[in-house]
Amino acid sequence: MHRVNNSISPKKSVLNSTDIFKENKVRIDFHTNANQWLKSVRVGDYTNFLNSEKQFSKMFYKCINKIIPSIQVNWKNILSGVIPHCHAIENANKEIAIKVMKQLYPKYEEEMEIWEFGVGGGPRIIASVTREDDYSIVRPLFIDYHHLIYPSEVGSNNTTDTSKKVCKWCPDKKYNA
Repeated sequence: MHRVNNSISPKKSVLNSTDIFKENKVRIDFHTNANQWLKSVRVGDYTNFLNSEKQFSKMFYKCINKIIPSIQVNWKNILSGVIPHCHAIENANKEIAIKVMKQLYPKYEEEMEIWEFGVGGGPRIIASVTREDDYSIVRPLFIDYHHLIYPSEVGSNNTTDTSKKVCKWCPDKKYNA
């Protein structure tokens, strides 16, 4: 057998989650709320039901491919408040999030720090943030597909018809039946 030498160096090195954690000190815990965070609910004017499986696919892809990596890579900047669309949820907006959470998580603790994470137009991941001495844990609670917890005021993303007639598709009912 003849051995071939590769003279080309890779352009990017691979980062694994351990490297990212050491650098940014954040863990994303999907295990704790695994059975709940993809469920859809309707509370007053708020809903995270979708109009189709296709809409879910696009939104969920953005969550997994854009928002989650952004949290992992930019955590220090998120905590310092310089990353747009990533912030603690406060006041009336927090009340909406709490109503949704009480429906999804009957044993919800009101002392939880609740955050919204996004990367521009589109869905937001609503999550609890637990800060320890030298690291943080982010636990996704639900996805705000229609950006209704903190609605945009400029160039609104909030023009989607979210009525019961249009939005009645739930990923949990489809895939966890």
